[in-house]
Amino acid sequence: MALVAARLQFSGCTVGKAHEDPPPQTFSADSPFLRLPAELRNRIYELVLTSTEKRLRFADDGPCGKPRIYEPFPRFSKRDFNQLKYVCRELYQETAGLEAKFNILEITGGQWPKPGPARIFNKFLRGCAPAKRRWFVKVILRQRHSGHSFMEIIEPASDVLPIADFCRQYPHVKVAYLVEGFEYKLYSVRRFIKAGYFITMAVRGRNLFNEQQSQLLPQVTLARRWTNEQGIARMKVPNLRIWPAVEDDVCFAALLPQGSVLSRWVGLMQKWAKVGI
Repeated sequence: MALVAARLQFSGCTVGKAHEDPPPQTFSADSPFLRLPAELRNRIYELVLTSTEKRLRFADDGPCGKPRIYEPFPRFSKRDFNQLKYVCRELYQETAGLEAKFNILEITGGQWPKPGPARIFNKFLRGCAPAKRRWFVKVILRQRHSGHSFMEIIEPASDVLPIADFCRQYPHVKVAYLVEGFEYKLYSVRRFIKAGYFITMAVRGRNLFNEQQSQLLPQVTLARRWTNEQGIARMKVPNLRIWPAVEDDVCFAALLPQGSVLSRWVGLMQKWAKVGI
């Protein structure tokens, strides 16, 4: 970043403090940087706008409520990651939002009643030009609800279904919806199974039990309230998956006592942890 900034200074334009709007200054017509071939400029942009961890976070709590994309390292630093867009109007037009093309973008929702990650991402997408929506590669939506209520373990269908529509329109973009309330440590493995059942029923419309068994589960009725058959059909996109908040190497068989009645669920729990729902 410092090297490119120095080159831009040499070219007649200085990197200054971050603005809230596109900077008014422009490169001179004979700027050596802008005379570079587009392919070379794009390569420079990729080098500058790729985070060390290849992961960036999004927040909409900037000055005047304007969104910011920042690097999570060092911790607590929320400085706009893309400083190139503040150099001049030409670089703003070429690079604003381009960092989403080279990094995983993570959006964390707030605890109820604050907006969840899907709602925040929907609002962000409404402000993105269609051409820039194609820049996204992978998005992680982290739902922070603790899971006390199954109906609040994921956001309402009105917030999640537009994300499914986005995934259908841009099939190269992978969206992972990470549910912090879908876990086993705070509650139990039994609760984890029930959460997985609820999400599978609500989001995918698949009943993992037979009808007689299902009547014994109060979350069946709740799951059927999440959306209707049309909503289930909209959710059928391969690049949107619901993920539990568990370790990559979790072994559910080791968490259960020998002979546990829950052992028949081990294979499905491992599948949820490996490929999501």
